[in-house]
This record gives sequence, structure tokens and C-alpha cells, in this order.
Amino acid sequence: MVDFFFQVLREASWEIGQRLWSYCGELSGLSNEKEAVYGALDKWVAWEVEFPIIAAAKALQILRKRSQWHRVIQVAKWMLSKGQGATMGTYDTLLLAFDMDERADEAESLWNMILNTHTRSIPRRLFARMIALYSHHDLHDKVIEVFADMEELKVRPDEDTARRVARAFWELGQEENRKLILRSGNNNRLTSLARADYFPYGIDFQFGPTGRFSNGKTTVDVITELLGFDDYITPYSEARGEDILRGVNYASAAAGIREETGRQLGARITFAGQVANHVNTVSQVVNILGDENEAANYLSKCIYSIGLGSNDYLNNYFMPVYYSTGNQYSPDSFANDLITRYTQQLRILYNNGARKFALVGIGAIGCSPNELAQNSRDGTTCDERINSANRIFNSKLVSLVDHFNQNTPDAKFTYINAYGIFQDMVSNPARYGFRVTNAGCCGVGRNNGQITCLPGQAPCLNRDEVVFWDAFHPGEAANVVIGGRSFQRESASDAHPYDIQQLAML
Repeated sequence: MVDFFFQVLREASWEIGQRLWSYCGELSGLSNEKEAVYGALDKWVAWEVEFPIIAAAKALQILRKRSQWHRVIQVAKWMLSKGQGATMGTYDTLLLAFDMDERADEAESLWNMILNTHTRSIPRRLFARMIALYSHHDLHDKVIEVFADMEELKVRPDEDTARRVARAFWELGQEENRKLILRSGNNNRLTSLARADYFPYGIDFQFGPTGRFSNGKTTVDVITELLGFDDYITPYSEARGEDILRGVNYASAAAGIREETGRQLGARITFAGQVANHVNTVSQVVNILGDENEAANYLSKCIYSIGLGSNDYLNNYFMPVYYSTGNQYSPDSFANDLITRYTQQLRILYNNGARKFALVGIGAIGCSPNELAQNSRDGTTCDERINSANRIFNSKLVSLVDHFNQNTPDAKFTYINAYGIFQDMVSNPARYGFRVTNAGCCGVGRNNGQITCLPGQAPCLNRDEVVFWDAFHPGEAANVVIGGRSFQRESASDAHPYDIQQLAML
């Protein structure tokens, strides 16, 4: 049914709506046949002195928001057949619609026309759109062809595009080219020791080393897949244009809730800095969607996954060589300080449209290979002094979740019990297929935890049987467990009061 004019009447201007009103009855009964739609559109403009390009463009926007891709294609093609609307914005919308409607051949024909007609003026987003389309349809050789055109025209790819090109090189067996193109992560361009953009990090990840502190997927990657995303979340440092509507990753290695946390490792983006980056993103969302109300509605459906605090203990409170907080605060007062700062940033996020929050608790840091190497006599007994402080923070984080749920009824907060899930894996390793729980798969020294994974170091071969990847971080196998139980809780204690699947449906 052709009902998009009713939508235009609701969302376009009142004046345009009044002029279209007389056609609504006729159009509502039309089929999806091209002739019927084109005929109705031709009748619409027959009495116009000038082509109603603004109304037609508005119709395309509305149809795109509604994901009515077949109708988007019909309207866009009709506009172009009239010699109207031949803009990069129209081409972008049409290529997206071809992708969503599984019409790659037609997209290729349009792309060739654009390339031949507008060679020197094609924006990066159009190259990105075409590479995404070819990648979606596993046309890896075509991905490389478009990327070659980008290189010739000196158009720099965004991070999502780089990952897709890297995957294409990987699928085509061109490993050296894959290494040259791929970069990822918010810390990769910072002067920092907290980086993981080198082998063997990413040895089991489809895109290789990207900045993830894992041999493969992170917990967030696992949850992203379970939520049904087609791609992993783009780092803020590379997110551009409409990429941000698919999510943004603001995380920064070594960063903490406190500003000074992790400074001994070099540059990092603190929690406050990450929140400030998000505020900037929100302004971009408003510009893309064209309306603050639309942006607010969009943001209210997003899930904000926040997992901070570990570095405030690992790279601050329990590091007296560099920090005095361990002498200034008791474990309880330090946790109170962190929660106060945490609360301030959550309020900023809330005031900027965030409505669904998943707050991830701190894991058992005292059981990490690094802490076992330093503080455990037998190399297996966890440091209870550190774990006790972690539990204090987690308990206060649960109370914070309850506080926000009681006082912000239009928002939903939940707590993810990473500590409890981790303890279950360590206490019952055989249940999850683990054989090693106290040493890193990659690292140097006692427990492979005194120095973290070195560039080019050969990791263990039984990576699915080892909980920890390096001196501090779980491997993909453990992340799959943590991410899976965060998404759909296995026991009541895994999440409070919702798991992430429930949070997404609220």
C-alpha cells in the first residue's frame, strides 16, 4: 500500500500537507507496481509550477526512517528520471536502499555512473556506503576495487570501512595488505603504553590486532553480536557521519573514573573525557536527524554500557609508587569517592538523552595473573585485600543503580555482576572448558603476569582453555561466557534488576 503521503502529511510542513491532502484517498489504494506509483507521482507534480523537490526529499527521509526500502528506490528513481534530486545525499540513500533490498547489481550500475560522472567530488561517505554494500554481500574483490579508487583519489577511509577492507584482504588471502590498512581503537593514536594494536593481540579476531586487549572478541563484542548488530561498534576516534547512529565506543585503555588514574602509562581519555566526547556526538546526532525531539527519541533507545573502576584500583589505589590515594583513603571512602564521581558523569549522560544504562561491576582484580605474580605465595591464591576493595565498590554500584531507578522513572539502570560471573568460571573451570585460571596465555614471568604480552610473542596454543589472555584481561573464551551471561542471565545474581536482553526490550 502506498501510504507514505499520509506520513508526509504528519511530518512535513503543514502547507505541503494541505496541498497533498486531495491525493491521499487515491494513493492509499495503489499497489507497489512501478507504473502505479510513477503515475501517481506524475499526477502530483503536474499542476506544480516548479518541481516540489523539498517535499520529495522529505518523503525520501521519512521512508528511509521507516525502512521502506522498496518505496525509497521507487521515489528516488522517479526523481532522477525527472532530472531532479541528483545529489550525493540522494545517491547515498539509494545505495543504502539497494543494499537493504538485496539489489547489489543495481547498486553497482548506479555506482559506476557516479564514479564516471562525479569522479573528483565523491565524498567519503559514498565510498563507505559502497564498500559496506559489497562487504554485506561478500563481494570481496569489489570491496578492494572501490578501495583502490579511494586510494587513487586520496580519500581516507573511516574505521568501519578500514575494517571491511581488511576483512576483504583477509578473505582473499592478502595478509600483508590487511595489516597495512587496519587500525582501530581510541588509544591507537595516543602516546601511551596502554595499547594492543600489535600481534599477538587479535590473533583469533577476524580483523587481527585492532587495539582490543584480547586474542579475539571482547565482552562488548559478544553482547553486540547477541543484540543483532551487523558490525562491531566504531571507536569514537574514527566515527564519522551516520556511522554514529550505529553506536560509538568511547573506551580508553588505562582510563579511570578519577582524572589521574593511569597517568604513568601515558595519554588516555578519562571517564569525564569520554562523556564529553559523547556530548559532542549527541550534537552530531541532532544535526543528522534534523530535530532535537527525533534525537532524544533515538538516544532513549540506545544502551549505554559502562565498565569503569578497575583501573582506579589497578593503576591508582593499589599502586603506591605512583599514587597517594592508598594512604589518603580507606577502601570504603575511596569507593565513595569513585561513586560520587561516577554519579556526576551518569547525570551528564542522562541530561544528554541517555535512558538505558548497563553498569558493569569490577572483576576480581586480585585474581589476575599480574596480582598473583606479585602478591600470591603459591601463584594461585587471590589477593583478598584487593578483591575485598573491589566488592565494596561493586556493592555501592548496586546501590547507585537502585537510586537512579527510584529517582529517574523515565530511565532504566541495571548492574552487571562481572565479579560473580568471573568467580563462577574460576571456581568451576571444567564446566566452561577451562584448564588454566591463574596464568596468562601471553606474557612474561611468573604466571605470565609480570610483564604483559610483548610484540611478536608467541601465545599459548590452548587459548580456549585459558581464562586470561594476558596479565590483566580475560581471553575471548572467558569473554564469551561473561558477555553471554550479561546478555541473558544464567542466575539471578548475574544482573540486577535486568539483564541486557531485558533492558533492550524495555
